[in-house]
Amino acid sequence: MESKIRDIRQDYWTSRLTPYLTVRTTRDSAQGYKAHYHPELSIGSMLDGQTCLSLYNSNVILNEGDAIFIEPIVVHACNPVDNTPALLCDW
Repeated sequence: MESKIRDIRQDYWTSRLTPYLTVRTTRDSAQGYKAHYHPELSIGSMLDGQTCLSLYNSNVILNEGDAIFIEPIVVHACNPVDNTPALLCDW
């Protein structure tokens, strides 16, 4: 299922076999996000490009091939680097 939220191309994958798992892929996004949190564990993987991860009052640049695990209820934000689109997959 493809969704366009704020003109961001996102695909979601779910399965009845794993109802606790949703995979979201965000493509060519240069959209910034406000700091937020999720009630569940978040796992992200950079498939292409870069993003600036704001976490624990620090900023870290994630590059292609990097993965990140964010505990539930931890405030974070991922934002484009120099307004350049990136490809991020998270679950």
